[in-house]
Amino acid sequence: MSIHLRIDRLIVDPALLAGVTPRQFQKALQAELAMHLAGPDAHESLKALGNVPALPTTTAGHVGKPLAIGVGASLAGAMGISRSPRRG
Repeated sequence: MSIHLRIDRLIVDPALLAGVTPRQFQKALQAELAMHLAGPDAHESLKALGNVPALPTTTAGHVGKPLAIGVGASLAGAMGISRSPRRG
């Protein structure tokens, strides 16, 4: 199975980056999404989701965690991936 995920637009308030450069945030988000996509329920969730032109607009509400983790978890949730293998 191939997965093609493209983020055309992601709006992040610079104050939320907390000293992290946009490139560092991008790399951290890529790593977070890769971890979610490797999770035990990712294959079935994505197969059920199919091809969609856009995910719903969402706000990352994972207070106290690094921004990339919150955004990655929100994106995974929007794709129907319920859990991350690293965080249970």
